[in-house]
Formats: sequence, C-alpha cells, structure tokens
Amino acid sequence: GAVGRPQKLDNYCASLEIKRRANYKQCEKLLA
Repeated sequence: GAVGRPQKLDNYCASLEIKRRANYKQCEKLLA
C-alpha cells in the first residue's frame, strides 16, 4: 500500500480498482 495511507483504506481502494477503475480514481481523490 501507499505510505501514509491507512491499510484498510488502501485495501478498499485496491478492491475498487479490481471492480471498476473509475471508482478507484474517485477513491484516490478522496484520500489525496
């Protein structure tokens, strides 16, 4: 996972990336 990011959120974003990359991009923006 990325440094400085909670592991739970990192795993959540990874799951979104697998399902739908568009959702993953939104998740990255929220955590940025």
